[in-house]
Amino acid sequence: MPSRQLRGLIGALTLAASASAMAGPNWTAGTLVDMSAVPEGLLIRVDTSRPDNCAGTPFAWMLIPAERKIIIAATMMFWATGKRAVDVYTEPSGSSGAFCLVSQVDTHDA
Repeated sequence: MPSRQLRGLIGALTLAASASAMAGPNWTAGTLVDMSAVPEGLLIRVDTSRPDNCAGTPFAWMLIPAERKIIIAATMMFWATGKRAVDVYTEPSGSSGAFCLVSQVDTHDA
């Protein structure tokens, strides 16, 4: 029979593992695995499913529009420092084209 501390650790690890594979209507949690700079802004991808409002987005890319400079800078800093476990919040593409738009990126690395 595992100790109380071991059961707590197992529970915490299970919760962390399940959180890394979650997605919702306008967000996803996962690992930042790719980025690409285009004239419209910064494209990013995570290793989990994309948010519901990103259905139809080519190759799971999500666009951080060029005018959202703070989000681009923070995302590039996360990438450069290895803090790649992220929550990405999105909105539909609207008139921007094929990619859904990123409205917020949060890191949850220590």
